[in-house]
Amino acid sequence: MLNVNHNKHSPLIIGADFNLEFVNGLTQCHAFNNFLASANLCSCDVTHDTTHTFVCESRNAQSMIDHFLVSSCLVDKVDLCCTVDSGLNFSDHVPLGLHCNSLPISASQVPLRKPRRYRWDKADFVSYYYASDFYLSHIDMSVVSELCHCSVGCHCDNRKHIDTVFQHIVKALHATARDHCPITTGTFFKPYWNEEMAELK
Repeated sequence: MLNVNHNKHSPLIIGADFNLEFVNGLTQCHAFNNFLASANLCSCDVTHDTTHTFVCESRNAQSMIDHFLVSSCLVDKVDLCCTVDSGLNFSDHVPLGLHCNSLPISASQVPLRKPRRYRWDKADFVSYYYASDFYLSHIDMSVVSELCHCSVGCHCDNRKHIDTVFQHIVKALHATARDHCPITTGTFFKPYWNEEMAELK
């Protein structure tokens, strides 16, 4: 989650479903607008023909709950903010687009990367089993075998060799995981999604 307070003096552009309208009194828009002011953020004005970003056909309802926020220093850089209805969208949210000009982006501003992790629930375990056997079987374990022949209280210094073997084992397991286990962000796969739900959709 982006910490706005720690980035108050950096130019920010945030686009999201905020689940509230910023202009009526039916939602907590006043409290949220106060927060935007304290964080030096402004809501982008949409074109006059952009009346909604969310549609619920079953209730014949629509609302403007998707928004773009920009830092106050970027307000004059915003050319256009409007919905983009290409006919290819099957969501109940209509895509909202933002066009800006001459954004003050420097080479030192590196985009934040979401933490990534192995998704073992999507891994190919059969391939992982055979691949790990292949990688691990090629590790020289002779040093470990020699330790078994040391007498009790032996002063042999094999720490360096043990560390080397350990690093080879870790490297082999990582290589196997990269080959047969997808690496994604935490929310890339929906944990509740399955083939039955895909068929229903």
